[in-house]
Amino acid sequence: MARFVTALALLFASFGCAGRASVGSTGTGGAPSQVDPSAGSPSSAGSPSSAGSPSSAGSAGAPHSVPACTGSLAELNALTDARCPPDWCAAVGWVAGCDGLPADVSRTSQSECAGPRRVDLQFTSGETKTCYYSGGDASGFDPTLATIELSSPTPSYCNGTATHVASGAVPTSCSIEPLVRCTGTERHPGGGPAPTCHDAFSNSCGVCCPTDPVDCTRQADGYPNGGCVASDNSFCTCTCQSGQWSCGC
Repeated sequence: MARFVTALALLFASFGCAGRASVGSTGTGGAPSQVDPSAGSPSSAGSPSSAGSPSSAGSAGAPHSVPACTGSLAELNALTDARCPPDWCAAVGWVAGCDGLPADVSRTSQSECAGPRRVDLQFTSGETKTCYYSGGDASGFDPTLATIELSSPTPSYCNGTATHVASGAVPTSCSIEPLVRCTGTERHPGGGPAPTCHDAFSNSCGVCCPTDPVDCTRQADGYPNGGCVASDNSFCTCTCQSGQWSCGC
């Protein structure tokens, strides 16, 4: 009888170890085992001094990996005060708005790879957060948030057992150099103005046109920024030409 009780106790213990563990302090995640380095664990690309995240963004047809520690989009987004916006152009404007980001964000960048597009945030703690966006290419609408990935220099996820967590499969390669937007609260010199409106004609993000009428008699041709998007998801771009406000629609 004693042997039977002991065997039963060991059986229940094995089931308990295989269960899901909480992600950070917000909810349930994947298996609480240490992350396999081959699944996109932190490297020099995810250090506080670099522009990347714990793994590189994807190009079309690139392999994807799923970390051992996982959680939902909502759970992972809530792990930091910096929350990934729901669509791509809003995300680009978000990482370019340097002085509006949480104080612990030390660097932001964006990458437009052939596959999912991404924005990266680095924190003063050494943690990194990457927001991946996909879809929208065929429909002409803005790509939407698809995956969130976080990495920490110390085991911080799945009950303190993992240094890397994601909401699903993440791309593992990208040949596009990230565009650095902010270093601390300062706009990076190469960052340029924040393109927060989706241009449905070119399926890209552009600077939104001013809401008030533009007096082109006081502006050079091409103002503003070589052209602006009339409104979010518009096929129309506008600019000053020969002293007149002109829109190509």
